[in-house]
Amino acid sequence: MNLKLKYIKILFACALIGLANGISAQKPDEHPKTAYTDSLGRLIVNMNMPLYIYVATSPDEAPRQLSRNDTKGKEKEPFYLDAPGVHLIRHQDNSAHRADSYPVWADGQAPRTTVSFEGAPVYVRDGMTYYGKNLTVTLSATDDLAGVKQIYYSTDQIKFVPYSHIDASKAGKHRLAYYSVDNVGNVETVAEKEFIIDLSTPVTLHQVSGIFKNEIISKTTQIHLTSTDSVTGVERTMYRFNNETEKLYRPGSKISFSHLPDGMHTLYYYSENRVKNKENEKSFSFYLDKIAPIISADVLGDKYIVGEKVYFSGKTKLKLTAVDNKSGIKELKYSINDEPFMDYVEPFYLPNKAGKHVVRYYVEDEVGNSSDGDYSHNAGTIYVDLVGPVLSHDISGPNFQKGDVKFISPQSKITLKASDAESGLQYITYSIDGQIDETRYKTPFTIKESGTHKIRYFGYDNVNNRNAREFEVTVDAEGPEIFNTFSIQRIDGENAGGAAEDADVYPSYVVLYLAATDMMTGNAEIYYSINGENEIPYTAPIKGFAKNVSYTVVVKAKDKLGNFSTKTIHFKTGDF
Repeated sequence: MNLKLKYIKILFACALIGLANGISAQKPDEHPKTAYTDSLGRLIVNMNMPLYIYVATSPDEAPRQLSRNDTKGKEKEPFYLDAPGVHLIRHQDNSAHRADSYPVWADGQAPRTTVSFEGAPVYVRDGMTYYGKNLTVTLSATDDLAGVKQIYYSTDQIKFVPYSHIDASKAGKHRLAYYSVDNVGNVETVAEKEFIIDLSTPVTLHQVSGIFKNEIISKTTQIHLTSTDSVTGVERTMYRFNNETEKLYRPGSKISFSHLPDGMHTLYYYSENRVKNKENEKSFSFYLDKIAPIISADVLGDKYIVGEKVYFSGKTKLKLTAVDNKSGIKELKYSINDEPFMDYVEPFYLPNKAGKHVVRYYVEDEVGNSSDGDYSHNAGTIYVDLVGPVLSHDISGPNFQKGDVKFISPQSKITLKASDAESGLQYITYSIDGQIDETRYKTPFTIKESGTHKIRYFGYDNVNNRNAREFEVTVDAEGPEIFNTFSIQRIDGENAGGAAEDADVYPSYVVLYLAATDMMTGNAEIYYSINGENEIPYTAPIKGFAKNVSYTVVVKAKDKLGNFSTKTIHFKTGDF
């Protein structure tokens, strides 16, 4: 039959496959098989659905079903595409000498869905996968022909829902079920992933073994760390002291702090589990007491300690003083002349006889530091000292002895000396001209004021025995008084050696005489300089002046202590 069809419509009816009622939470929803035209215009049908062929002679005509040649009386029976891929419905047009093909693609394969876990540390133990914080769970699917229509997922037995975002922020064990459906109703087999999200952090505690009192520990105390994590387990424990670099703590070991100095310190520590969850850093502040107490023996009264020697004056009590920098004194014991040790309660009397006595004593603080670390005992030897220091003095710089009077200048330095052969010199004091308060002597001193001064000085030894001495000095702070005389009267002027511009005029053969007197130590030397020339000693009257010349004579006089005075003389010579 040569039948030319103007229009052919092929309609495909999709048989709905009913699913059983009572869907399980982990079974996919119902997804009907259907046909789909993709973006390339291809008609894609589900390979497992029935197909029917209908034709019509115009677009608006109701189509009529075609029957297969061998299906007489069975016009309503469908046919099926037997393999995936493209299938051709052909029409042979003999009058036009051509064959027309109508392709139909069959798709019988479901999509393939993959799941990715990203953004969080991962740990696997006994087949179970653990994830840490910031986990992102992503589903993606591919399909070779019809394309993915929708991804569905279910968490923790909840009904499947279309995939857009999976909440992975809740801690605990989770079961993720997922599948995809393509555009022609092929449904992927449900896949499941079981995993645990661990948002917890470890718990670390410190333990102090040994002496620990009022936040004070001793150098023998031990510190341990214990860490627990109930989910993935502890990966590592870190610690540091103060601002030091972090160190790895080995479980069961003790933390060494022998390198730390005495004083306040802070131990910082934390643990991290196997998915990198880190607990907040904890701290333990303590005072490390490594310094033994300080102990000293003091005589109540005058006393002095030098090494193992204790000097005192007279009968007195011995007082033991122990000081600890932090934890406090636990016990203080003493022994006199090798007698048994006894607890120290209060100052005690030394043996009531002269001579050498040995007192032994030791101290221990509350954290076990002893006076020498080995419970051996410090020994002190006690001596009697009843004599004060030996005193002397010295004057350096300008000084002049005139009979019983010692003259000095304001530049002269007075040095005070003292020595003590027993307990030793403690210090020297002095007073000038009867002042009440004594001045502590440190370095040589000077006296600036002219006149006679009485100096009284005292030496104190280390048990406060005192000796005193005194002496007088007369301070001469002024230079000699200078006199000048001309051998002839002036011939003009009344300046008498005053200002140069108004100088007296003398004959050129005039002679100038110089002299100086000092009421205390006496004059020593006179020098003079004429009109700025070099200074020369005065040994004879000055003469030989030129005619009609102005002269300036500078005269200096020095006494026996080196005090200077100066006088300037101006005059002129005439023309004869």
